[in-house]
Amino acid sequence: MCPHRSCFGQWGQRHAWARAWRSSQCGHAALRQEMYAFPTYGALPGFGHAVLTPASAASASSYEYPGFGYGASKKAKREEPAASSKKSKTKVAKEKATAPARDSDAMNWPKGLVVSGGKDKMVKKIVRGSFRFAGENHGRPYYQKDEKFNDLDVLLYFWDDRDGSDFSGWWFGPKVGGDQVWAYQPGEDPTPPETGWKVPYDGPVDKSFTVTAKKEKAKKEGKEAKAVKGGKEGPEKPAEEPLQAYSMWYGMPGMPGMPYMDPHAAERHMQEYARLHQEEAKRRLELEFQRQKAEEQKRKEAERKRKEEIRKKQEEVRKKKEEEMKRQKELQEQRIKEGKAVFMVRKVIQKVAAATPENLEALEKELEECLKEHLEDTGSQKDHMKSESDKCLDQAKKRIEMLNEAKRKAQEKKEADEKKRQEMEQRAKELLMELSQLLDTAETGVERLKEVCAPLEQGDTQSQEEVDQCATAVEAAGTETRELVKNCMDFLVKNGPEMKDPPSAAVVGTSEIKQLMAKCLSRINECTKLSDALVAASRAVQLAVARRATASQETSKLKDLFNKYDVDGDQMLSKQEVLAFAKAEFQLTLSVEVLDKLWPRIVEDQKGVLFERLHVLKCKLGMQRELLRDQRRKERREARDKVRAVLREQLDTKVQRVERDVEAVEEAVVKVEKSLPPLEEEARKSMDVPARTAGCKAVLQDARDVAGAVQQKIDDLPSGFEERHLEDVKDLLIPDLRVLSKRMARFDLRLRRIENLCRRFDSEVLQRQRSELYGARLFAVKVARLYAAQRSRNMQQLYSEMDASGDGVIDAQEFSLFFMSMERGILDEASAKEVLPEPPVPSLPSKPKAPRKSVLEPVQFTDELLSRLFKSLLAPGSNKLSEEAFAQIMRCYFKVVKEGPITSELQVTGTNSLRQAKPDEAQTSESSFGGVISLMGSSMSDSVSSRL
Repeated sequence: MCPHRSCFGQWGQRHAWARAWRSSQCGHAALRQEMYAFPTYGALPGFGHAVLTPASAASASSYEYPGFGYGASKKAKREEPAASSKKSKTKVAKEKATAPARDSDAMNWPKGLVVSGGKDKMVKKIVRGSFRFAGENHGRPYYQKDEKFNDLDVLLYFWDDRDGSDFSGWWFGPKVGGDQVWAYQPGEDPTPPETGWKVPYDGPVDKSFTVTAKKEKAKKEGKEAKAVKGGKEGPEKPAEEPLQAYSMWYGMPGMPGMPYMDPHAAERHMQEYARLHQEEAKRRLELEFQRQKAEEQKRKEAERKRKEEIRKKQEEVRKKKEEEMKRQKELQEQRIKEGKAVFMVRKVIQKVAAATPENLEALEKELEECLKEHLEDTGSQKDHMKSESDKCLDQAKKRIEMLNEAKRKAQEKKEADEKKRQEMEQRAKELLMELSQLLDTAETGVERLKEVCAPLEQGDTQSQEEVDQCATAVEAAGTETRELVKNCMDFLVKNGPEMKDPPSAAVVGTSEIKQLMAKCLSRINECTKLSDALVAASRAVQLAVARRATASQETSKLKDLFNKYDVDGDQMLSKQEVLAFAKAEFQLTLSVEVLDKLWPRIVEDQKGVLFERLHVLKCKLGMQRELLRDQRRKERREARDKVRAVLREQLDTKVQRVERDVEAVEEAVVKVEKSLPPLEEEARKSMDVPARTAGCKAVLQDARDVAGAVQQKIDDLPSGFEERHLEDVKDLLIPDLRVLSKRMARFDLRLRRIENLCRRFDSEVLQRQRSELYGARLFAVKVARLYAAQRSRNMQQLYSEMDASGDGVIDAQEFSLFFMSMERGILDEASAKEVLPEPPVPSLPSKPKAPRKSVLEPVQFTDELLSRLFKSLLAPGSNKLSEEAFAQIMRCYFKVVKEGPITSELQVTGTNSLRQAKPDEAQTSESSFGGVISLMGSSMSDSVSSRL
């Protein structure tokens, strides 16, 4: 294609002719085709006597001549085989025609798909639409949606079981083999299946979601037409092959199938023909150029007039804008002038507002002068500024008067406070003088206490009696002194508030009263500390003397003890005397050898034990006594260990017998667990759970008996031994009892678990039976109501028909006979599924919901089921069904799912509405059978009888 094809549109008709001749890069044939608007030779069916026919993909014109250069295809030349013979050309064409195709036609795959339907609002928004063939994956075709969703490709592809059977099937996703998917079909069809898609991929099968192949009716008709044409004129040629040019005289009358023998004459003829057409095109181009030039002149004149009108309008707008700007400028200057005047006046007003008694008169004069000078310039705010200034001046005068009054009152208060302060100061000084006198008395008592304590300073020279007498005197003097100090403190507490320094702003530093108070407090503390210290010292001396006296008494006792065993009176204890001392005082019988070993450590190079070494002797004898005790304890322990070893052997034998019994308990528990019904609910549905549970309970009781007997044997393990060995036996059994108790506790837990499961299974069976009876009751009521509706029976007629004996009540046989003889059509109609309408929900993506269950499940009537159902419907103590009970059972309840009017008449007129029925409101009816259009009943909320 010529790159300058659009030169007419870009540069205009004026330069089209010149640019056409300058575009030498385009080529001669292309120039004529683009500039003069007629095609090259060989590109149209024919000019003059030339007849052009479709060229073969494997051959050129006759005599291996490719054409005359005006319409020959370069592509045909490139793809033409090197063979020149007609046989070679025919062979190549045959090979190309029989070559296998590499597109979807070879596998009979649809080239396009249409995805429609779907319930999931988000997924169907993504995947619904038209898909085109995009390639092959895992031996299957995959397709791509024509439009993207949020810049994501939407692909439909197949994935085999190389990653597991759960991943095999057809998928919708943004990428082949990607993690994100929208829908799934587990089939392995060679092409995308039409139905059975899970939407979304982990949800239920969406029956409304379909994938169908695009209809190719038009395409097939086109192929059939080509096939028909090919049967007449020859085989169909590839679409991408261009047309080949042939000789002008090819196929002329009289020379069928023979080309013209002078190709140069034909070329000259074609050139002449082209020149004529070229001149004609040039003439038409000049006429077109003149027409466009005239139109251009008209357009320019209209454009000039339009611009002139626009200029005039703009000039008018500019003048109006200048006038408006001038007016706004004058207004702005006036506002600025008024603002300055207002500012000057308000500046003085603010000064007046903050005036003091000293400068009020000066500011009042300044305000009058300012108003004379600037008030007229305030313009529209003149009256406002005048009233504001007068108001501010009045307020300032009132405020000054209030300040003067406040100063006068403050001065009077100050004088009264000063007088009161002087009185308080005089009173505080008098009290401090009185406190000082009390302190003088207390200090005198402290001096007297010192004199009483003076004799105690002599220390050891005094006897115990003298020290006690002195200490008693000190205690009495100390008590007297503390009483005097207490009087001072009581006086201080009582008169403390009056003794405080009165507040005075004129005093700088510490006042005289504070100094006197500090001195008094210091004297009180000093008296207290000194009296307490003297009394404490007296008590310490008395205690030391008492301890010394006690020590002297103990030493005297030890001396008497020493002299008691010092028989020879040499002030030393010999070995014989030590042996006697040990036996009498420590109940210790020492051998001579032991005493000889201890003797050097006791006497220290003396002939005997001195009184000063008596404590060492007592320590050594005490140590020797403890050693003898240890020896006796060791002997007792060894004897006990021998006895415990014998007991251990006996206990091991008994424990082994008990362990064998425990193994029997474990076998019994395992047997009970095996007899238990399976935990899976699906497995329990196929067996007689009550019988299985009863057998399990029997085996469980046997296991309980065995476990109880073994536990009794464990408790009896310590029995059978002597009383004196009972503690050792219990101590030896602690580890064994711990192990056995743990095992028995685990067995008990397992048995308890089995008991709980049996109770749960019994509860499930009971609940299942109740649910079965409840469902059977609902189904029976539905069947009876359908029967009555088809037979046009009311409640009384239906009851009479069920009462076959006519005795006024229905027995079990009549009840079973009515339902067992029910027509199959009524049972089938009652068994039809019925679901409540789904409430409207917002269109938000959410997890797939489980399919809604039917309101009523069909029931297969049997004699046993009907017998149990009849017994459940009876009143307590009755064996027959009365008409009142039958009416109660057949009563029908309706639930309002959409708001509507409640009326007392059949027709709704808009004025006879009692009220509006609310959604989820319950309505009851005892006489309505069959399809309900208008319901006559009563509301469960307010018992209003009406028609809904």
